[in-house]
Amino acid sequence: MADRTFFPALHPRPHHTPHTSLGTTLGPRTRHFHAALAKYMCSVHAGTATHVLADAARACIVGHRFIATPARAGSIDAAAVAGAMLRYARETGGERAERYVAGAVVFCAGCGEGAGEALDLVGLADMWVMCFLWPVKASHRMREPLWFESELPTPTDRMPFGPSQRADVMRRDGSRCVVTGLWDAARMPIDALQDEVELVVTPIVHPGIGAYTRDKMGYEAVTWDIITNYAGLDAEDVCLDSHGNAILLEPEHYEGFAALRWCFVAQDEEHTYRVENVPHTHGLGETHGRVVRLWNYAFPLYTSPSPSPSPSPPPSSSTSPQYPPPSTSESTTPHHQQRRTPLTPPNPKLIALHAAAARVLQASGAGTVLERVMGHFPEPRWGRGCFWGGWEGEDEGEGGEGEEGGRRGEEEGERSGEGEGIGEIGEEEEEEGEGGEGGLVCQLIAMLAALGMLGV
Repeated sequence: MADRTFFPALHPRPHHTPHTSLGTTLGPRTRHFHAALAKYMCSVHAGTATHVLADAARACIVGHRFIATPARAGSIDAAAVAGAMLRYARETGGERAERYVAGAVVFCAGCGEGAGEALDLVGLADMWVMCFLWPVKASHRMREPLWFESELPTPTDRMPFGPSQRADVMRRDGSRCVVTGLWDAARMPIDALQDEVELVVTPIVHPGIGAYTRDKMGYEAVTWDIITNYAGLDAEDVCLDSHGNAILLEPEHYEGFAALRWCFVAQDEEHTYRVENVPHTHGLGETHGRVVRLWNYAFPLYTSPSPSPSPSPPPSSSTSPQYPPPSTSESTTPHHQQRRTPLTPPNPKLIALHAAAARVLQASGAGTVLERVMGHFPEPRWGRGCFWGGWEGEDEGEGGEGEEGGRRGEEEGERSGEGEGIGEIGEEEEEEGEGGEGGLVCQLIAMLAALGMLGV
């Protein structure tokens, strides 16, 4: 039995019920929750087999289905979130990920008795939604033109992929969309039978979600901890602003991939994936089900396990452009011979993380809620700490995002008839945040309150 002193803020209060909604345990409580969970995971169940933990976690989830949020439009079911995280854990990060999720569920479901148990499991799902699913889902709204050439010599907070990274990705992917095979307009052969298309250098996981700020135990640290555990990553081995975290896509497929409407599902052969629509979303058309190989097509740094550089398209898509062939025109140029860093294929663990986020959002129903919430947000600009602090803007340093979020909240609340909730939450987050920066998470809480999704 875990020590309840780690959770002073998670004890049920008179106005809380077992139906406590997601969004009520943010702030310092989430940080305390994460710290206690990390301590527990390092010391408890060390000798318990992973499959035993997973079975116990499934039993806990089934036994705590009553903790679902109230039956209202746009509610998020905590048990559904926990169940979806567990379902895709092993496929995403192997045994490490499954053990992380199962151990967390067992711990949180066994912290107390009665309503206390439900509140703790809600806190866990709350942390996963706000600190993992929400940042990944919201990242596609960062509309900085990552795919355009920049005059800046090096990447910056505003431009995570600089000219050198773009050139690396173009060369590695053969200047063609990895799904459709369309050529980039600047490198299209004269005899290519296609319209001019400017391909997008697409981040698999947006670099903004891994940004740290001065607050070392802030939400961004919790986010990175969840990502490394769920994807089986080591933080020192992952660079989110490198070509290993990017692929070439034509604009239509870019929009769907960034919005988590489709994903790559790993196949048995290394670096081979099936293109898969996420159910109940506006995903892909004829490319659904296509098998592609994400490989280095610039020059043979690696030995391909198959005699063919890429698989043949399925019969249904035989009329589509072929997948990028290996580029022979550049394979022996002095530039390649003098490269300091090899061109590696896209990171399989980051691809698995993207697929897991897309599937968990759909399976848990959280994606629908977050889509609705995002429709009320202004389009943010990518910058350091944009999820957890304020994003860059002309009024930076004059009031902070928390104050602006509070004002927007009051206006939205008046329109929805609930100005009292959203305005107060915006102001409260301004006081609690560093330097008055509210960020997307603070605005998410305010918007959930205005839309009637919080059980407070």
